[in-house]
Formats: sequence, structure tokens, C-alpha cells
Amino acid sequence: MEKYKSIVYADLSYTHGIKDDNLFTFGLTFDGMYSYNSANLGPELSLKILSDLNIINGMLSIKNIYGDDYMNLSVSSSYNYKNNFNQIPDILCKYPFIHKISQQYALKIPLIKNLDIDMFQTFLLQDIYGKFYFNWAIDDFILSSFLPSCGLSLFFPFRFAGVSNSFIECGINYRDSFSFFFSLSDYLF
Repeated sequence: MEKYKSIVYADLSYTHGIKDDNLFTFGLTFDGMYSYNSANLGPELSLKILSDLNIINGMLSIKNIYGDDYMNLSVSSSYNYKNNFNQIPDILCKYPFIHKISQQYALKIPLIKNLDIDMFQTFLLQDIYGKFYFNWAIDDFILSSFLPSCGLSLFFPFRFAGVSNSFIECGINYRDSFSFFFSLSDYLF
């Protein structure tokens, strides 16, 4: 069963930090993904602009997710203008830059399906996935700044209290050295 959506939405937010930092964020997104079984497939195009009224940073990204019942491949290409507000993952950001072009590939493969583990009728864990990442980035259009990285992780989507979905991911990345990560998110890919 497939559910299609083509949604355009805008986000506008203001954040006041502990150190009297003011940050204004504007985002515009076209979400053309559709639901196929439990997977979200299709394209997404987004523009994000951040400013503290002195400095402006921006990001334009295009993502497409391909897949079937056995695996999903996400391909994301982005252009970033500066990174003063630390919006780029550490695995892609090694040196300061003005312009950064990057591409990220993520392959997600189901390892265990239909577990139906219910903990205290609060947490429901159904699937476990393995993910493989490959990333590259070029700073300021200089080929010698080419920065490849890769990683492996286990991915556990679970339902909390029967109403909201969350995702736990833990794994290892490699760029110049190995690093471990653990994240909790509400975004599937």
C-alpha cells in the first residue's frame, strides 16, 4: 500500500541562547516522499538560512531515497555556506570553510523483522537494521580538501506509548581515526 505526498512547508524560528546569542532560522522544504510499507521513499529538497543578524549561514540539500522490502539507499547532496552555528555533522566538517560541497550515501538493510518486543506496554521494538555510510566533502572548491569518511551502525526504531516513533542508533565512524556515536532521533533516515 502506497501513500503519496507532495508538501511544501516553511519553518521560521528564533532561539535565544544562554550567552545572549540570538539565532534566527528560516527553512523551506519540498517533501515529495511517499510511504511504501514502513519505508519513506522519494525526493526531498530543502533550503535553510541561519543568522544572528551579523553572520549569515546557509544550506541547500537534495535527498532521494530508493528502496524496496530488502534495503533502502539514501543519497543526499548539499551545498553549505559557512558553518558558524555548527549545523554540519562532525564527520563532514574538519576545517573552517566558506563553501562546502558534500554527498552522503546511507544503505539501510533489515537484520531482524517483526520482533514485537513489548516492554511494560510502553516501548514496542519491531525491527533492527544495519546501516552503512559513505560520505565525501570538498571545501572551497579545492580538490586537495577532499574528505572521505565511512561508518557502520545498528539502528533500532521503536514506538513509545503506542503513539510516537523514535529511533536509537549506535555505531562507529572512520575519518582520520575511529569514533563511536550514539544518537536518539525522530527521523528515520
